[in-house]
Amino acid sequence: MAALSKYNFIRDDFSPIIQLICYIGMLTVIILGLKQKESADEYARLILGKIDSICITFIMIILMILAAFIGGPMFKKYSMTRDDISMLLCLILVIITTLKAFLFLLYNRRGI
Repeated sequence: MAALSKYNFIRDDFSPIIQLICYIGMLTVIILGLKQKESADEYARLILGKIDSICITFIMIILMILAAFIGGPMFKKYSMTRDDISMLLCLILVIITTLKAFLFLLYNRRGI
């Protein structure tokens, strides 16, 4: 039996099976992506433009706050490791993705 470690949490015995599952999944996504060639209408593009500008502003503000928190001399007593920073960035991505979906639904329903 192969030893499991922090960096290799999948046993070597299952590696070919997992690779096969990943390849099948990628082929399915590619085939479905090539099959559907729908274009967004003008109203959806207008809404997406507004939402993108809101989300870009939100991202810039959050990243400036994070940069000030990481590099600011007044916050030296709060030491952040690279794992903490990466988890915060992943959390920001999840929040932005959820915000974009919520704002699109809100703007689409209101007809703005």
